[in-house]
Amino acid sequence: MDFKALVIGRYPDLPKHQKKVADFFLDHPHDFAMLSILELAKRVGVSEATIFRFAQSMGFRSFSHFKNAVMEETQKVVQPREPFKLLRDEELPENPLTIVARQDIQNINATIHKITDDGFSRAIDLIVGANRVYTCGLGISAISCRVLAYLLNQMAIPASVLIHDSATFLEQITLMKPEDLLIAFSLPPYSRETVDAARLAKERNIPVLGICDRETAPLSLYSSVVLPVVTKNVLFTNSITALVVVINAIATEVARRNKIEISKYQEELLSILEASNYLERI
Repeated sequence: MDFKALVIGRYPDLPKHQKKVADFFLDHPHDFAMLSILELAKRVGVSEATIFRFAQSMGFRSFSHFKNAVMEETQKVVQPREPFKLLRDEELPENPLTIVARQDIQNINATIHKITDDGFSRAIDLIVGANRVYTCGLGISAISCRVLAYLLNQMAIPASVLIHDSATFLEQITLMKPEDLLIAFSLPPYSRETVDAARLAKERNIPVLGICDRETAPLSLYSSVVLPVVTKNVLFTNSITALVVVINAIATEVARRNKIEISKYQEELLSILEASNYLERI
């Protein structure tokens, strides 16, 4: 049984405290299978009764039945290793640089394990198959929107950023067509306007690629595909390190699939720039 899909599928209907249990399960499936109900309650910060009711919400008679089923499935999968590691702690000074680097490396590793090959491939299918790509997000997500749109344009994929200026996201969504694609970035604290933009896009049959911090973020309710990116930070803001890795991976895979169009685009662009004397010859 795909327990991850089970939890994600029933997540929207769970009470608030049970959602905290679901979030822990999705973030730490191996730990979940090894903890007692008391230990789990302490780790999550909920009552044992909430853990029990969560198991029932998943369709099991008790927590022990759910845990045993998860444990059997977990034993079939080798504990995921970290692809990237920082130097051994004893070789590094304990300073702000190493503290932040350690957290960002953990974010990258966790993100790699969260994004499935199928999910990433479907995300690229949406991008390559779109008539035009639009990106939207607020706060630090706005920066990510600009970077991704810039890279997609370099890969011969027409892309624009929805600018939160003279018009709201909702007003700009009304100009989009079902053949287009909306890529929405949503990180905590979640912006209602970004989520509403995704909701409106879905209502208008415009596919949405959601890039957020977890599979169960509010944006996921309106996304055709979700790419979860871990953005934990030692500060109160979101770290964008793993986000940049995902954006670069998207651009790289789009480039691999779109080689012919990229070549045509680069040749035409170079010709225009040369004709306009925009290029400085050394």
